[in-house]
This record gives sequence, structure tokens and C-alpha cells, in this order.
Amino acid sequence: GKKVFLLEPFFPWYLPDVSLAGGEPILIKLRPPSFSLIPFESEIRQAFQQRPRVVVVNTPHNPTGHVLSAAELELIAELCRKHDTIAVSDEAYESQTFGGTPHLRLVDLPGMAERTLTLGTSSKLLSLTGWRVGWLTGPADLVAAVRTMHSYASFCPPTPLQVGVAEALVELADGTEGRAENERIAQLMEGNAILLADALVRIKGVTAYPPQGGYFLVADISGTGMDDMAFCRWLIEEKSINAVPMSLFYAPRAGRDAPCTEVRFAICKERATIEQAVAQLEGGAPPAGA
Repeated sequence: GKKVFLLEPFFPWYLPDVSLAGGEPILIKLRPPSFSLIPFESEIRQAFQQRPRVVVVNTPHNPTGHVLSAAELELIAELCRKHDTIAVSDEAYESQTFGGTPHLRLVDLPGMAERTLTLGTSSKLLSLTGWRVGWLTGPADLVAAVRTMHSYASFCPPTPLQVGVAEALVELADGTEGRAENERIAQLMEGNAILLADALVRIKGVTAYPPQGGYFLVADISGTGMDDMAFCRWLIEEKSINAVPMSLFYAPRAGRDAPCTEVRFAICKERATIEQAVAQLEGGAPPAGA
């Protein structure tokens, strides 16, 4: 099978999709606090020596909230050009960046337009999560291949929803109201991340990694003596708060050296919901090693 380059942690759909397509993953694990590619440049370059047919990048990144910089994107673009690799750029959270961090597109770099598929979704850009309308842009031959596969999978969402999303995209491109609303939502989520992170770090043994964008906040709970599953269970049972164990965002490995100690929280909520969660986190810490 053809090889596919993936960065861990990753959206949990990526690995099964690679497997279903008969591909073989090449995995590079990014690490906190920044989850940046730059410290792992040599490992990434070495991985590309295996000549992956496809590389998947996601910015802003789910689950970590890392936003790829110009230097990081240029590293990927350079290696794609050198090894004739197709790029799939998942930009679902393109409108959600924080603190002036820009969203940059891989397709805009030299030599990448002819080899890049860019993914977007109304679920995030337009807050239409229930409509299930997304899109993909790229060179005609790659789009045609995806269209053929997709027609045998889900075919398409209802036509009226597609028409509605198309109209909304035109309005977003031509007007200021839609952009202002996206900016408002981004500011809301940035504030949510700050509030939630401040509450989490008051729990003994917890470290929070502030995101640069996206819908999520990652925390490390290794200091509690618990793994991700135990901590999430404690949150539900004792605090009535639901989080996602980050082990779901890594490839399963036999004989894993250490348990996963990272947890993902959603910040895509109204401020009152985050404030309620913060209040519920007050008072009491998980029992060590529970």
C-alpha cells in the first residue's frame, strides 16, 4: 500500500480512512507545550525519505489547537515538492484563530496548488453543525478522484442545504456581517480557553496548554497519577463534566510504554456553560492514582 504521512495526535477519522484505502501510515508524534513541527524537523525529513504518497495536515489543529506557522507550512511544502507528495490540508477551523495568529494556507505556497486538496466545512465556518455540508477544492484530477469515491460512500447531503450553504459562503465573501460574527465567535472561544485553563491548573497535578485556535483545549494530567481514561471518569462522576481521553487521538500500539495522560476539553460553548464548568471544578482534586 501507498504510505500516508500523519502527525499525532490526529483527528480519529484519519487513521481508519488510511487503512480503508489500503494505505500504510507514517507517524510523527508532536509534543507539548507547543505541538510545533519545528522541533521535529529532522524526524519529519527522515520520514519523507519513505516517499509518502500523501501527507495530511490540519490547521488549526484538532485536538491541540496549534496553528501552523509559515515556517512549518514551508517545511511541508518543500518536502511535498521534493518527493512529489500530494497534500490534504484539513482547514475545518480556519475562522477560529486567537490572539492575532493568522490562518495560512498550504495551497498558497509555491508549487502546492497543483498538489493540494483543501477541506472546509459549514459545521465550523458557518456554525451549521447539523447540516453536514463540507467542501473540497484542488486540481481537477484530484477532485475528480475524490468525487468518484464519495459517490459510493455518502453521495451528498440534501440539495436545499447545499444551496443554503452556497448562498451563505457568497455572503461571507462579499459582506462584513459574517466575518464580524466569526470574529466574535473566535473571541468567545479564546476567552473560554483562558477561563477553563485557569480553572484546570488550580487542580493539583494538571497543566493546560492554551490553544492558538480551534474548538479545543488540551490538558496534561500526569501529575494527578491518573491516566486519561481514569481522569475523564472522575470528571464525569465527581464534577459532571465531560472531556475526551486523548488516547483516542493516537494510533493504537501494542505494549505502549506509558499510559496517555492528556485530555481534550471543548471550548465551543456559550460563556455561561464554561463558567458553570469552572464553578464545578472548584473544590476537590482527584485522588492520587485513582
